[in-house]
Amino acid sequence: MDHEDSDLTIFYSHLLEMLFPPHDDFSQEAHEHFDKCGNNLSEYQCLNALLCQELWASHSLYPDAATYMVFDDFHEVMESPQIMDTIQFFIDNVPPNYKI
Repeated sequence: MDHEDSDLTIFYSHLLEMLFPPHDDFSQEAHEHFDKCGNNLSEYQCLNALLCQELWASHSLYPDAATYMVFDDFHEVMESPQIMDTIQFFIDNVPPNYKI
């Protein structure tokens, strides 16, 4: 991560690509919702819930697949309360096969 990732739109764009590659039909709903948000991420909590819902659906299909979410240079985005809320939400709500 670098300082530009502290912009919420850029952060979510990278997060979606990491969790749900664009060629993965399974995650189409998450990408569509993000596209509808545009630069207006005032309700980012809804997007967080949707992403976790998609991760839980993936977990039910692949319960033994371990996934590690690494946020290298996280100190670059710690000034954003929305990103800090998002990471805490993920820590509290992702399936057990996801490690942050």
